[in-house]
This record gives sequence, structure tokens and C-alpha cells, in this order.
Amino acid sequence: MTAKSPQDDRREQHRRALQSIAFHRGIEGVAEYKLEHPDAAAIRVNVNALAYAPKPKGYGGAITAIVKDWFRSDAALAAPNRADVERLNSQFGKGRFPVGSHFSKPLSPGLRHRIAKLFEGEGATLPEAAETMTAVRQAVRAFKAQALAGAMPFGGIGTRTDDTLTIAGQSYAISRNGKRECIRVRINGNVRRLYLDDVLAIASLLGAPGETPPITYYISNMGECDYFPETTSADPLQGVPAGDCDYSPGECDYLPSALPEVPGDCDYSTTGPPPDDGLTLTERIRRLAANRPQTLAPSTGRDPLELDGTE
Repeated sequence: MTAKSPQDDRREQHRRALQSIAFHRGIEGVAEYKLEHPDAAAIRVNVNALAYAPKPKGYGGAITAIVKDWFRSDAALAAPNRADVERLNSQFGKGRFPVGSHFSKPLSPGLRHRIAKLFEGEGATLPEAAETMTAVRQAVRAFKAQALAGAMPFGGIGTRTDDTLTIAGQSYAISRNGKRECIRVRINGNVRRLYLDDVLAIASLLGAPGETPPITYYISNMGECDYFPETTSADPLQGVPAGDCDYSPGECDYLPSALPEVPGDCDYSTTGPPPDDGLTLTERIRRLAANRPQTLAPSTGRDPLELDGTE
């Protein structure tokens, strides 16, 4: 190995001295040193000073929330960078971040690590080359496009893969609670667990377009809800034409199959012609009187339905 000459040693001393001076005293200190040591004039010094304001408190959480929205919503993923940066400015101060270039700046190692963890939670991997938020958005797009290619229909209301359920453009990570698959949805500010088999059951009630749902709901104006299978033979709504009192919400509650023949506030009658049973009007009225409960008969002993005179 060739030993260093005295000239090389002297040059190395100047290099180290200039490096320290440039850090502490800047370019003016470098110029003064070279004036004092002419043999150091050939040594080049590149001073790179970086001044920046620290990110505000909560910035990391806001960035990861934006990335999470990209996974959950196709609309959020399709929005331009400018829209997301404007959201940051509305949260941390108007004009705090440049809307045209902020997402093109390198992420800090700590923030990138948080985003990588979020990717893992979604079943994805953050590429090593994704060093900016623009590159992170592209990585989310690529992951969702690949997942959509292998998606299967889900209950006629969305699609699913092994780890993602997509409904109405919103994507939800599928997890397991015990033996059941579930997703977590934010409702009224609270995160709730929805089981996929329950979601499928609700989807089956909606039915395909043009089909009749297997369950028919009758909701009164008091907010109560009764349901009746449409195949029940005792359903009084089956084959009964609308009349003086149809089954509109709040006007006439559901009547049992054994309909009373006593007129009341809500008489179950029809607007069709009277039945042709061969009886006269008087005979039909007498038969109605005979079928009335005894508790409704007046105390005088005389039937109020009995007609005076002849037919």
C-alpha cells in the first residue's frame, strides 16, 4: 500500500477544517480560511442549508386519515392532490401547505413508516419507491385495481375479495370475530361491527329489481313494524279488494284472519256489489242481528235491527 505524501496529508487536514467551518460559520468562514491558507484554495466546498418549519401537531394523523380514505372510498381516491392539501390547510391554517407541490415532497421516515403499517392493515404493501403522497396514492390505486379484478359479487349490492368488501364505492376491510366474518362501519360517529351474514340477509330482503321481497313490512304511523310472510294462507290481505277501510298505514291496523262481523270504527268491507245469496234485505239484516254478540243487545229486549212494517 502506497503511503500518503505530506502534500496529501495537508490536503486532508484542509478538507476537514473547511467542512467544520462551513457547518458552523457558513460560506464566509470558508472564504476567510482559504485566504489564510492559499494551498486550500483548490478544495471545493458545497454548503447545503435546509430550513423548515416543523409539522403541526396532529399532521401525521391527518395524513394517515387521508390515505385510509383512499382505501375506503373510490371518490376520495379519484380526487386531485389539491383537494386533499386544501383539507389540510383548512385544518392547520390557510396557506400552511402549498396546494400545488405539497404532495410531491418526500415523506419523513416516521410518517412513511405509519403509512406502511396502514397498508399492512389493508392487506397491501407500500412500495419502496413510494416516497411522496402522490406515489402513495398511485400505490393505493394499483392495489384496488388488482383487488377488483378478483372480486366476486356480494348479495347483489356489491363485491368482495378475500379481505375487502366494496359497497356503493366504499371499501371495507374484512376481519373475523370468532367464526364470523365482519366489517367495521362508522355510524353516527361510532364504529360498529357488521357481520357479513347479517348484511347478506338484509340484501336478500331487498330482492333483485322487479322481484317481490320475501318479507312484506307494514309500518304504522306510530313506528311499529309487523311483518307477515307473503305465502301465509291466513293473510287477510290476500285476495281482498280495497274498500271502506284498506290497510293503509295508521288508518286500520292489521286484523286477524277471523274477522268480526260487528261494525266498528274500522269496518272490513268492500265496495263491490252485495252477495247474491237469495235472501231479501230484511232476511240478511235479521241474520246479522242473530250473529251479533249478546253483550251488544240493548237492555230493552228489543232488537234495534228489527224493522217495523212490511218489506
